[in-house]
Amino acid sequence: MRVATPVTKRTNPARDASNSDIDLRNSLNARLSRGQRCGCINGRYGRSVQAARQNSEMQAAHSPIPHFDLPIVITPSDIDEQGHVNNVVYLSWVQDVAIAHWNFLTSVEQRAKYAWVALRHEIDYKAEAVLGDAIIARTWTGVAQGMRFPRHTEIIRVGDGKVLCNAITHYCPLERSTGRPTRLPTEIAAYFGKQ
Repeated sequence: MRVATPVTKRTNPARDASNSDIDLRNSLNARLSRGQRCGCINGRYGRSVQAARQNSEMQAAHSPIPHFDLPIVITPSDIDEQGHVNNVVYLSWVQDVAIAHWNFLTSVEQRAKYAWVALRHEIDYKAEAVLGDAIIARTWTGVAQGMRFPRHTEIIRVGDGKVLCNAITHYCPLERSTGRPTRLPTEIAAYFGKQ
């Protein structure tokens, strides 16, 4: 398991165009319902997180690399008028952990050459988080299909291991110099099961 340092600067969630690719959704849902999973569960977060991971409804179809954890600090500005973390904040955490994982996996040169654009976010909110909760954002890659590169994320409360939020985001890689979709080199594509 890889662990990063807590996020201190919040980024705005990327605005994206929703894409209703029914075939892709059905294919993903079929794999998820078969219970195929990825990643490993061990380390410093204890049995409660292990139980949450094993009981999670959202199991990744396959991940060629281990999952990545990012501790999250809830700030007062994350709390909405109902006294819990606003749903939009969950989306920013999904983006934060994706960026942290990308930065962990790649070199400065690779990050200077390639960028990602979100094509679709699918989020299921399971439970609320409140100020003072210790949170982990866990992400792992799925298997790419064409120019769609899925990334799975769970937001987990450390205290009881409860999965608060599941998300799948489909990204498309861009070449920064042109702003156009591009094929990734083998060493990066392998993170998404592409050879």
